[in-house]
Amino acid sequence: MVKRRRRAVKKLLLSRGEVVAFGGVQDRRKRRGRRWALAPILAAIVLGIMAKARSIREVEDKTEDMGSLRSRFGIRRRVPRSTIGRVAARAVAPSELQAHLGRTIRAEQRRKTLVPTELPVGCVALDGKGIRSVHRKAVNADCQEVHPQDGVPYYKYLVFRAVLMSSHPKLCIGQETVPGTTNEMGCFAKFFGWLLEWFGRSGLFEVVFTDSGSTSKDNAALVHQANKGYVLGLKENQPELLRETKRLLVPQLQGQSPEAETAGWEKDHRGRWIKRQMWRTFEIAGYLDWPHLQQAIVVRTLQRVGDPKHAPCKTAVVEDRYFVSNLAAGHRLKGEHMLRAIRQYWQVEEHNRVMDVELEEDDLPYTQVGDGVPVTTLLRVLAANLLALLRDVHLRAAENRQLPWRRVRDLVWQALVADDPEADELDLAETAAAS
Repeated sequence: MVKRRRRAVKKLLLSRGEVVAFGGVQDRRKRRGRRWALAPILAAIVLGIMAKARSIREVEDKTEDMGSLRSRFGIRRRVPRSTIGRVAARAVAPSELQAHLGRTIRAEQRRKTLVPTELPVGCVALDGKGIRSVHRKAVNADCQEVHPQDGVPYYKYLVFRAVLMSSHPKLCIGQETVPGTTNEMGCFAKFFGWLLEWFGRSGLFEVVFTDSGSTSKDNAALVHQANKGYVLGLKENQPELLRETKRLLVPQLQGQSPEAETAGWEKDHRGRWIKRQMWRTFEIAGYLDWPHLQQAIVVRTLQRVGDPKHAPCKTAVVEDRYFVSNLAAGHRLKGEHMLRAIRQYWQVEEHNRVMDVELEEDDLPYTQVGDGVPVTTLLRVLAANLLALLRDVHLRAAENRQLPWRRVRDLVWQALVADDPEADELDLAETAAAS
């Protein structure tokens, strides 16, 4: 079992060699005095992140301890931590890594691993995330100063991320820095334009999901004009639209059966027994000079207090969440599929949780000099995508797909330090045959 898992790691790293080869990424350093090529340094950082390196010093140590597999990525010897730090801070522009991320997703799409299997159409979830590791000081011009009511002012660095939620491996397909002078709402047009530039014609996604932080008439029109669908969260930042949505849907909540609901009661991460129900209306079409608006949706979350296997239990309403969409009545995303898609939106939150808890993005910035923060966050995204592909695609058995992320990262390190001549020869033969 251990050898099979180790071979799965090697197969992943060899078959996705373009991810850590960084072809097309321009080196901003001057040629004079350059002792290391750019790609091996960036590859060392990505492999180090995957293998639990908690600092640049640990990346250096791991490159020294790696086996023969490291030479496949141009890492011929131990990489000095001073070189790693300088490269991350000065050698590469974040926009170059954004484009590299786009190329890796295109390559994955050609492999047919990103076809919609969880939903009938391709759906992408957009959400912002703050990087806590910069809270002590403004490490670049994009950091935003926050003044809490009680406490010392601090800084945060914001990114806007897109996670493909319709395929089995939930990969981050794009990341954009939110400038310090704006927020998610103001950054939406630029980020959505980047997604269209890279994936607009490929059919990777058909519907865009966002929370209320990006909901506006202009942003909705932008998505609609691109012939894409939108499902936007609705809260008090759109008071009139929310008021009309409640006027139409609250009577349905009180007197009609839901259009869709989850099958039975499920236990959530807090240990609560939860059921979700969905209603929608098309009477809101065209309201408030939103000519593309077609429907409003509400998802009610119910909690059963007590064990539902032992009646009687009290049922309480936890929350009602409202959404607006430009999807017509005949669209394939309806009923149970729409309810499932709204629930799947929180895969972007799961991705951010993995980045925070498993990859320690908030606590381990590696470097805060120059472009170090945006560069390392993008490298962590590449590492997280590789780990997701490893667990969800290459470790095919059902029990492997339930492995904790820390165990998956242990497998990566075991494969990197292992020296298995027979396996290496077989891998070389398979790679040569594939090419």
